Amino acid sequence: MKMLRPKGVLSLLMLACFLGCYLGSNYINSLRGVYFEISLPFEKEIPFVPGFIFAYIFLYFAIGALYFLIDDAIFVSAISGFIFLTLVHSVIFVLFPVKMLMRPDNLGSGVSNWLVRLCYLVDKPYNCFPSLHVSYPLFAALILLSSRRTFGYIYLVVSIVIGISVVLVKQHYILDVFGSILVTLAIWLAFRKKFRVA
Repeated sequence: MKMLRPKGVLSLLMLACFLGCYLGSNYINSLRGVYFEISLPFEKEIPFVPGFIFAYIFLYFAIGALYFLIDDAIFVSAISGFIFLTLVHSVIFVLFPVKMLMRPDNLGSGVSNWLVRLCYLVDKPYNCFPSLHVSYPLFAALILLSSRRTFGYIYLVVSIVIGISVVLVKQHYILDVFGSILVTLAIWLAFRKKFRVA
């Protein structure tokens, strides 16, 4: 039986951190009775567009691809950054619980609506601010810009599309997206020297 490579172990550690922190904070917030609602005045006029669920779930493939895209020399630093990013988000989730109140009551038929329904079932509407769904690809983009610039720009585009998708599938408010950008930039600035490939 082959031993897991260090990158594999680190990737599993990152996955365990995400599942533990995200699901744990979501459960804690589900027990509360008071939440913040941070929608902008015009946000209720933004339509629900189920087709954007494909962009939303593309995040998981984009994050998985980082196993092959991030240079081995900075992989430990990258995973450390992602773990710290996850921990910071989880603390904010608990200290500033925001609940998404704009999910549609009735979903139609079709693959996109089925995927949205599955997403709503798995991901309760509590861990909203800041959006970890936006922070992950943005953080990946900033890391890759230091070593693999072309992929860094691709991930920036992915971040923008996912940022739009989280609003259109009613998983996040607009301020969740901007909050995630600020938090991600702050953490990247703290780690940026570690992401330079010699």
